[in-house]
Amino acid sequence: MKSMKSAKCFILGGLLIDLLGQASFARELAPPEFAGPASQECRDFMATDIPAYYQKGFVTVPEDWENPEGNKLSIFYYGNIEDDVQTPVVFFNGGPGQDSHSSSGRFQTVEAAKTKTIIFIDQRGTGCSSLYPAELTAAAAERQVHYGSRAIVKDAEAVRKKLFGDKKWKAFGQSYGGLIAHRYVAVAPEGLDSVFVHGFAVMSSWGELYKLRLLSQKRIAESYFSKAPEDRRRLELIKAQIADETCFQGENTRVCGAGVMDSLSLMLGLPGQWGQIHALLAELLDADGKLKSAALRKYAEGMIRGNLDRTSMPGALIAKMEMNDRSSQSQCAAALGLLEKEGQQLADWPLNECRFFSSLTSLNETDPVLDTINGVAAFDPLRFEDLSQALLKNPGLRIHLYSGGLDAYAPREIFSEERRELGAAVVYKNMPDTGHDGYWLEQEIWEDLGRQGAR
Repeated sequence: MKSMKSAKCFILGGLLIDLLGQASFARELAPPEFAGPASQECRDFMATDIPAYYQKGFVTVPEDWENPEGNKLSIFYYGNIEDDVQTPVVFFNGGPGQDSHSSSGRFQTVEAAKTKTIIFIDQRGTGCSSLYPAELTAAAAERQVHYGSRAIVKDAEAVRKKLFGDKKWKAFGQSYGGLIAHRYVAVAPEGLDSVFVHGFAVMSSWGELYKLRLLSQKRIAESYFSKAPEDRRRLELIKAQIADETCFQGENTRVCGAGVMDSLSLMLGLPGQWGQIHALLAELLDADGKLKSAALRKYAEGMIRGNLDRTSMPGALIAKMEMNDRSSQSQCAAALGLLEKEGQQLADWPLNECRFFSSLTSLNETDPVLDTINGVAAFDPLRFEDLSQALLKNPGLRIHLYSGGLDAYAPREIFSEERRELGAAVVYKNMPDTGHDGYWLEQEIWEDLGRQGAR
């Protein structure tokens, strides 16, 4: 069987959030004449979840911006769009591979958001835009190199020009959306008034980023267990009762041994999901402290179906293309090597997502899709030199960075390199009491977004 450590580190070791309960990514690619919601899910979303006063529509763009006469995609946008607004805001949600719908729903509960002109865009491949190629084939994977942040920025420029002409807007990005907002600076700075990013920072070494991410998981796990000390004991009891040969599998992926419980580390950076961790740990043990095997299997197999089978491959390919410095086949291996040199006792950590990755195997001896992803020729990382050149040509442009003190995905430690490399163009704030899911809760971000003139 083929190890899944490499590919999965590129999915989860990048910027993918809200992993548990994630919907399938691979769906039917809309034909060129697509001009409306292709699925009942999208029709329902438009009818019931978008406020009546929002405007909505589509722009038609090429699948490959270098080949404008080729296959066409429809990109869906919607929002509280006002013609006379001074500076609108475009929001880029996290991913890669997620739509904007949950974020737009959250924003509707925030009074500060309701007063702003905010445009949401379903990134190509997601939501009510033209979706990723449905086929899980090598040929489809090769097409998906056109679904990354560079193309998303160009799609957004098409939306901006349709709605506002030459008027600039503010870009607000969260997690992978923060990478898109940074890419906007490099690709089309002329469209930007300013940039606001929560939960993402540029780093030159993804191995170093991943090391800092793992250290933050250790720190945040201790914070969690200090609030729920009984859960530390529950986790120890559960792991002790899972034999190495106990395996759980989906269509293409198998997870064996106690490492399956390290998947909980992926929820640590989302304090809004801490209640789910607590409930799950309690559910997996009976009153006598015995493992409830059926409950464990239900959790493990549901997690695999939602996040680790081949339907997640579009996100995996985009993450590898954009968020890998190619210094190592595995971000986990690079990060663990750095931690071991620093004397970290990794076996003592209660949760460690790299232990989870190491417990994964593919059920296929050969997998053309996985092979295509691992050997993808396209390589388009975000580089400091590209940002620096764009900022030199646009000296008034500012990048506002925000981190959450409880964010195990993009911890505060990763922001120092960008601040050092880009200097005065970067304004940084740490929000100590929230995590990766706090982007819509922080009043200070909304105040900064609403400030006119102070770029």
